[in-house]
Amino acid sequence: MDEADDITRRRMQLWDTYHAAFADAERAGKLRRPVVPPHCVHNAHMYYLLLPSLEQRSRFISEMESAGMSCVFHYVPLHSSPAGRSYGRASGDLQVTQDLADRWFDCRCGWDSSRGRRRSSRRPARSWTG
Repeated sequence: MDEADDITRRRMQLWDTYHAAFADAERAGKLRRPVVPPHCVHNAHMYYLLLPSLEQRSRFISEMESAGMSCVFHYVPLHSSPAGRSYGRASGDLQVTQDLADRWFDCRCGWDSSRGRRRSSRRPARSWTG
């Protein structure tokens, strides 16, 4: 717990860097950045982006990884997960849920406390940030 404030401060710095770097791309309609309502506070646990299509998300992740930035997609909608298919039931095909799952990903704001450094520290690739 002694490191918690320092880790959160460093995550916030990285989150702010990503948020500023992707502002022009959002204005150009290339992607959507996180929205934090003015009355809310966050701890920069993650920085996500939403791209227009699965194909663009795949290309973006590939370009970011080439630039040394870790991006992951780990959200599997419950209705399409193995347990959800076995034990759950869905009303309809849940197209919106699947669409968002295909376009969303995490830009990794995590702090690796075992190494004492950020998991991702490189600036985003210029082709996406303007």
